[in-house]
Amino acid sequence: MARTSRNLAAGALIVAAAFAAAPKATRAEPFLGEIRFVALPFAPVGWARCEGQFLRIAEYPDLYRVIGYRFGGDARIVFALPDLRGHAPMHVDPQGERGNEVGERVLHTTEAATGHTNDTLSMPWIATQCIIAVKGKFPEPAPGQ
Repeated sequence: MARTSRNLAAGALIVAAAFAAAPKATRAEPFLGEIRFVALPFAPVGWARCEGQFLRIAEYPDLYRVIGYRFGGDARIVFALPDLRGHAPMHVDPQGERGNEVGERVLHTTEAATGHTNDTLSMPWIATQCIIAVKGKFPEPAPGQ
């Protein structure tokens, strides 16, 4: 396990160094509200962690125009970013309402063996974090959408 942690940490440093060293012209500017999974231990400049935190509408008016208050907020002063800790985003059909939770959490009962119940995901996982672009291009819908 320690080796895996060292490998992930080393990989994150390599990605961070490559990101920082890349010429600005070769980095694609993200769309406002774009969400990415990264193995970085931080959110780069222009990005924020998807941890449900509130942002002031006055400071991020364009991002507010993109995601609104579907993840929380009062729609007057603040709005919330999505909280994807322990979750994974899913594609929805075009008629689906975005920003809602879907699926279910699976409980694995280990009470017989250990005396307690563990709430775990039913699939293997790797430690990453989700980040959302708080600066970038305003997304324009494709023709006909």
